Amino acid sequence: MSRRTTRRERRLLETRQRILTAAAEIFGEQGVQATKVAEICASADVAHQTFFNHFRTKAELVRELVAAGRDFVVSAVDEAHREGATTGVRIALFFTRILDATTGAGPMHHELLVETIHAAQTDTDSVRDRRIQEAIGALVRSGIEAGEVTHRHAPEDLVLLVFGALHTLMLEWASAPDYPIAERAERMARLLAHSIAPAPGERAPRRRS
Repeated sequence: MSRRTTRRERRLLETRQRILTAAAEIFGEQGVQATKVAEICASADVAHQTFFNHFRTKAELVRELVAAGRDFVVSAVDEAHREGATTGVRIALFFTRILDATTGAGPMHHELLVETIHAAQTDTDSVRDRRIQEAIGALVRSGIEAGEVTHRHAPEDLVLLVFGALHTLMLEWASAPDYPIAERAERMARLLAHSIAPAPGERAPRRRS
């Protein structure tokens, strides 16, 4: 009985993942709003009712993909934080990681990233939706402690500056497919690094003992 249950659960998980993968690919091609459930079912090769056995609505499916997108963005921030030598380099690495994933053949298309960033900006009551800002906050605070980021402004305001820049880039890209995203992201990363740098003569804050 246990073996049969395990096999059935595995089939259910495989079907669910097939639906998610198909949806992500179609969303990347034609957008979230324009995609119909019937198109997802056809691409995933599942019956209409099978879709609703796994997801009550298309919105519920989108929320699951957004959760995966949130994990990806947080990982991109954390990797940039670990690998970058300075705060400016870390921001540039973060933006580069995002673009590499969204312009490639993987499931994290920029349409889904826009949904992810929008959810993280609007649904801040949820702990999981604050994770992106918290990851950027850790990057900003380490820059302040290293004397690479100004302490004239509240860290949470600097976090909003970085997060808002990414959100704006994604929105502009989504509204114009020929938007020069790579060039604009590089310029924005440089602008952010310059904007949050200490003013001339600004002393680094004292470390707490």
